[in-house]
Amino acid sequence: MKLYYRREPTRKLVHAAFWIRNKAMFLKWPIAVLLAAAWVIVIPPCWLIIKASNFCHDAVGFCGFDSRDW
Repeated sequence: MKLYYRREPTRKLVHAAFWIRNKAMFLKWPIAVLLAAAWVIVIPPCWLIIKASNFCHDAVGFCGFDSRDW
């Protein structure tokens, strides 16, 4: 009868994981907080750019041009 032995993960890998977790404080935060922070960083600036673009298209349209065909 053969006996197969699987070794446990190396201690260096476990210690490296704990070291990274202790150094990177944001990894301790819940995923919802990280997603909300990403939303705050990305979405409002994109919304402002879209609104500014629409304003510029409206201003050019007021002058008699159709800027959406350019």
